[in-house]
Amino acid sequence: MKILVVSDTHGRASYLMEAVDTEKPDAVIHLGDGYKDLRGLGLMYPDIGVYSVGGNCDFSVELPKYLVFVTHGVKIFMTHGHTYRVKSSLWELIRAAKSQKADVVLYGHTHTADMEEREGMTVINPGSLGYSGSYGILAVNNGRFSYERRSI
Repeated sequence: MKILVVSDTHGRASYLMEAVDTEKPDAVIHLGDGYKDLRGLGLMYPDIGVYSVGGNCDFSVELPKYLVFVTHGVKIFMTHGHTYRVKSSLWELIRAAKSQKADVVLYGHTHTADMEEREGMTVINPGSLGYSGSYGILAVNNGRFSYERRSI
């Protein structure tokens, strides 16, 4: 399964559509701050699954602060990150994801792309698609995964 991972689109829906057109993913994960940018996605790409959480700039819509799900044998914890204070430290985020026994932790909010191993989990921030054109591709299959950072 090929998953497009984006965060912080901040009103630049055309960047999201460009990434989808380029990558042709099976699913899109949006990590907040730009929920409205997903509006046209379902119409243009009805077969693409969409997972999203709310960010600190996603007003007038109730979205979960985090989601946990399993796909192809990999458990994913996703959040925007502001409620876990990720600009200061990843400690709260790591603790929450570890309590869910996640394999992959996805977050945004900082606008800075990053990937590191923590507490047996791969922790990934795709960066800001809206400001720097940064996104990621998470490939998941048979309990294994790989991640690659890309940009438009």
